Amino acid sequence: MEHYNTAALPARAKRPKDKASVEAAVKIVTQNVIHALDGHQCVGIDELNAKITALVDGINAAEPFRGNATSRRALFDQFERDVLTALPTTPWQRTEWKRAKVAPNFHIRVHNVHYSVPHQLVGRTVDVRITGDSLAVFDAGQRVATHQLARVRGVYVTDTDHIPANMGDTRGLWTSEYFLREAAKIGPATRQVIFELIETKAIPAQAYQACRNVLNMGKHANKPILEEACRRLVSTDGARRAVSYTAVKNMMAAVRKDTSTRPTGTDLSTDLPTSRPTRDVPTPTARDTRGAYLGGAAQFSLENLTKKGSA
Repeated sequence: MEHYNTAALPARAKRPKDKASVEAAVKIVTQNVIHALDGHQCVGIDELNAKITALVDGINAAEPFRGNATSRRALFDQFERDVLTALPTTPWQRTEWKRAKVAPNFHIRVHNVHYSVPHQLVGRTVDVRITGDSLAVFDAGQRVATHQLARVRGVYVTDTDHIPANMGDTRGLWTSEYFLREAAKIGPATRQVIFELIETKAIPAQAYQACRNVLNMGKHANKPILEEACRRLVSTDGARRAVSYTAVKNMMAAVRKDTSTRPTGTDLSTDLPTSRPTRDVPTPTARDTRGAYLGGAAQFSLENLTKKGSA
């Protein structure tokens, strides 16, 4: 409605007279257009539209109208045509509103795409308007950023004007130094992975979310696994693997699998006693068999079974 500079005035509930003229127009069209075309066959949509246009023109030109020697079209030309405004020059486009919080890398996430905003807005919640192929960001009613809508999921759309000019003022912001420092606490291989993640981006801030996700995988006693996974990724032995969050995640799964299936080095045969245990010394098994009758395969020979049966 705003696009066409109009407003809708809905009818009240249970007040049929509020829309009496509309209902009457529906009845007139039904009788003079729909019923008139009953049984008529058209060879195409153009022929059908031409028939409907001719019938509607007949309704608008019919005289008399409401007991006066005039027509609907004459009244429209006399009272309404001159007060109508022109249609907008641009067609209407669907508008969608969203809310998003500005991350420490001064980007917001909308439909799995990251869009930059001025870094001063880090931590604030902003309004996002999507109209056609344009995305606008508003803070307190003021537009602070405009971007072309991206169609590829996971990409970053960054305006260089939004990057902090003075990186000395980094309160509340993610920085390359911060992630490198945190990665060094885990190990040199993890720091190398974070360094390569940042180096692959033309704008370092576009790598910060991936850096954060990698470091988060080292929480809860997983630091040794993360460091080993990163060591394998950056190892110069064999083919060099590309560094990414997904690569680190998959390598950590491989490290866990290798750890769980690795032999312990214990030879079970050396732990078994060389002589038959006595009743006073329990057998080191999971079950208590001190009161059980123990015997080998010879106990089930035909000779022993015959002796037992004759006893």
